[in-house]
Amino acid sequence: MNNDGNIVFEPDESLVMRSERVGSSKGLHILKNTLVLTTKNLYFVECGILGTTKEVHRYPLSTLVVNNGVPQAFYRRSIQNLNILDIYFTTGQESFVFQWKQKVKKWVESINELVASGILSDTAESIPTVYRFCSRCEASVKGHIGESVKCEYCGAYVSIE
Repeated sequence: MNNDGNIVFEPDESLVMRSERVGSSKGLHILKNTLVLTTKNLYFVECGILGTTKEVHRYPLSTLVVNNGVPQAFYRRSIQNLNILDIYFTTGQESFVFQWKQKVKKWVESINELVASGILSDTAESIPTVYRFCSRCEASVKGHIGESVKCEYCGAYVSIE
């Protein structure tokens, strides 16, 4: 972070996506912060009362928990009807609050595609793997374009397009 409170990317790091009006599941759920996904890190930018940067939290994607090729990033709806993005790192779980469910799903999809692209590892798969959501239970499923994949949670078949 530079003196202006802006994130300074590493030379080989590029922006994947950014969302404003994001809250932390810790403490108050005020949607005034920014979440930034890059090819190397996830940044949570806490904003102060006047919108100035208060603190920047960096979560290296190299610490993202990946089980059987699936990154552990999920959408959930809280008891208070908040739309939550849960991400599991080797250092622990982080949760972020969004106003819209579709925004959270886009984040999960982007994290899944980033892992599938092989950008986080030295070798990418020769046939790209894509991630979609099960239409029945909304679990993340992976497969190749044109495949029909069985959801491991509910057994429904998902067409990968």
